[in-house]
Amino acid sequence: MAFATTIRRRHNKRWALDRRGVATIAHEFVRTGGTDGGEQRKTGIVIHGLMGAGKNLRTLAKDLLSTVTQRCPPLSRGWELVLVDLRNHGNSAGLKHLSPPHSIQTAAMDIAELVRSELKWPDVVIGHSLGGKVALEFGESCANGRFGSSAVSPSQIWVLDSVPCKIDIEQNGEVEGVLKTIQELPNILPSRRWLVEHLVGRGFSKSLADWLGTNLRRVEPSNEQMTWIFNVEGIYDMYLSYKQNDYWPFLECPPKGVRYWHCEG
Repeated sequence: MAFATTIRRRHNKRWALDRRGVATIAHEFVRTGGTDGGEQRKTGIVIHGLMGAGKNLRTLAKDLLSTVTQRCPPLSRGWELVLVDLRNHGNSAGLKHLSPPHSIQTAAMDIAELVRSELKWPDVVIGHSLGGKVALEFGESCANGRFGSSAVSPSQIWVLDSVPCKIDIEQNGEVEGVLKTIQELPNILPSRRWLVEHLVGRGFSKSLADWLGTNLRRVEPSNEQMTWIFNVEGIYDMYLSYKQNDYWPFLECPPKGVRYWHCEG
């Protein structure tokens, strides 16, 4: 079964507009074949992690739909997975309407606004790393009425490589080291190679340095100077929010009809 990928942009700029011209977060679709008759599409929201973007999970989304298609063709018809770029990340970075505070709560609200403006309430929400807590906040807010009476809870929430509980704000690890190092760098970097060599020289692994290098874009096509595709200060605020929020109460007593999976590794 072929997949169609549609990227929601306008004139290739760094914002996304819905059908009514209302500003939303940037997003793209990965879809299976159409539905028969008047059958409604089934929707999944896929949420990337810190310093990532929706495009990072495009292969995962395609592989997931491919697996469902192979193992249970009737269930695969009419699915669309929506890969979002969270505020301060990817094509949502720098969007003026996404004002502070930058938190797990506002990131989940951005997704709810996207759903209200042009999607249906999702059947499944999948979140990786920081996106896992955004997925939990989305599910909890649907159930608790924070998104309004029209909100419908997803039937499944998948959390990948994320910690659902509160994390000691003073705990410092590799992520904190990366964020601190990035904050110390100039806004304009000489080149991608310079960044990789600088990070390796600071003690970070080559694989991590290479991955961070994928989050750069050219300042001008005519030279090698680079800048980040994410908002450095904004993602730092989101990471602090990630550490401060606790979703164990939600997981211990989930809403009726909501199933939860937590995957590590």
